[in-house]
Amino acid sequence: MKRFQTIVAIVLAVVFMFTTMGISQAEAVGGTLIIKEPVYYQPQLLEVISNKDGSITGEVMVDSRYAASVILQVSDGTGEVIREIELVNESKKGIQAPSGIKKKISTNTKLLRVDGELRSVNVTIISFTVPAKILELSPNEYEVSVETSNTVVKMEHTEYQYSEKQTIGIQGGKVLTTSFPVSFPGALEMDNDGKLIITLNLTSIYDKSTFYLVVMDEKSRQVKRIKLKTKQRTISSKDLNLDTGTYTIYIEVSDVKGSANSNRVTLVIPDSSKVISGDDDFPGYVKVSEDGMITINLKITSEYQKAKFNVVIKNDNGKIVKRIPISTKNSKISTKGLTLSSGNYEILLEMVLQGKKYYSSAASWSYGTSHVFSVPTGQAFPGGIKVNTNGTITINLQWKSSYSSYHANVVVYDIYGDVVKRIPITDKNPMISYRELGLSTGGYNIVIEIVDPDSEMSASTLPTFIPINQSKDIVIFIDGELQVFKKAPVEINGRTLVPLRAIFEALGARVDWDEATQTVTAMKDGTTIKLTIGSKVAYKNGKKLNLDVPAQLFNGDTTMVPIRFVSEALGAKVTWDGYSNAVIISND
Repeated sequence: MKRFQTIVAIVLAVVFMFTTMGISQAEAVGGTLIIKEPVYYQPQLLEVISNKDGSITGEVMVDSRYAASVILQVSDGTGEVIREIELVNESKKGIQAPSGIKKKISTNTKLLRVDGELRSVNVTIISFTVPAKILELSPNEYEVSVETSNTVVKMEHTEYQYSEKQTIGIQGGKVLTTSFPVSFPGALEMDNDGKLIITLNLTSIYDKSTFYLVVMDEKSRQVKRIKLKTKQRTISSKDLNLDTGTYTIYIEVSDVKGSANSNRVTLVIPDSSKVISGDDDFPGYVKVSEDGMITINLKITSEYQKAKFNVVIKNDNGKIVKRIPISTKNSKISTKGLTLSSGNYEILLEMVLQGKKYYSSAASWSYGTSHVFSVPTGQAFPGGIKVNTNGTITINLQWKSSYSSYHANVVVYDIYGDVVKRIPITDKNPMISYRELGLSTGGYNIVIEIVDPDSEMSASTLPTFIPINQSKDIVIFIDGELQVFKKAPVEINGRTLVPLRAIFEALGARVDWDEATQTVTAMKDGTTIKLTIGSKVAYKNGKKLNLDVPAQLFNGDTTMVPIRFVSEALGAKVTWDGYSNAVIISND
């Protein structure tokens, strides 16, 4: 009897440990206890800001099970940790942090999607300010990250988690060395119009330094070396008076102690005597077959290496109804997966180079006008597709007895119109989940298709876009294409913030930055947008636009704004897909 009681006690203790210590989640199904794999939240540095007085301010979110010890780590240019600053120590609860570190700690619940299921994780949020006297860092660039652990004292069974590193530039503080900084104090960018944009984060260490704009040709020969004024922030590439060719440009800062170079940008100067209009001068051409297969031929030379290419489809009225980004690898695109109604179209190539657009000769194409099929296509198709908020797709097909010899399928196309999945329809109104499709992260179009196997004629619904996201991060789609940005979207206080410059430029806008006033100016099609970092008010052609949260500067170089601002500012259609954790932007 005692042995039985002992076994029962052990089992109950194990169950209690699983359900109370956060090791894993458990639930009872039909009298059976099912232990689920534990879910953890990786620590995230939500933001880190370098202040003018040499202090840093930031916010970090960590899994509460790993909040016994939270340490801010600062690394130098070699990756070596040179400072460890204690933000949380469970053994010191209630004790005011020595050394003047300011912090605020709160708790919340984070929902994570695991295998299509929402799981909750308790998180701890620490807002902090570390003064310059604690950091003791010279003005320079450093990497910061967070180390968390589940015990205060480091032991053999202690488990650790680490956040991703972020780069910051220390602007003040205690100078520990008189040697020249290894990293360049700023960055160099070039907009679509070929204007060079200079960002400098200057401190007293650079008072006696000289800045030069250096231009190198394709053979790495220096062809220009121009002394810059420290207040000079923009240079037009036209003012450089360069011959046709490809150039590498960077900024050099130097004094008696040494020198450092900025990042490099590439400038392509095309032959100014060449007028690109039509296939005679355009670096490529496009053809289209009767069945709607678009064949692309590009001849990329060095002067077009930095150009971006699109396939453009125009309707009878000359309006662009579809713009499809392409690369030199995409030699063919099928129109079957594109949102097109019956009619006559022109298909041509578009090249964007240094802010200007050029077009090839057009190929004519007629869609759905030469054959008559008993099943109507497009909006008149007898059925439709509904994308649900829980990651499922409802297929509604109004089947008629006259269709008995036809086949019905659900067809999935990628953004280039290629078929990636074809699923026969067996039920009248089936439901398909995103998971069943087995697709990788990306944008897809899905249609219902009815095919006559004898004549091979077919009809289909208008395509419905579905975003697939196999990661835990927020992703962005613009006109169906998955975007990859230097700074990923972030969620702050329930609001999703996105990188302004990257998205506005992808939508065809020109973006300028004024360092002195911390103001962003964006221009597109006669519309001018202005907003200032830290302000909840922007201006569209002089009229006020209110932001949900202020525009914020991340890592000193990326302006982040709420997604709704993109819609209000440029008239783009912006939607949020909660299941896929995706921002969907349409430029139509």
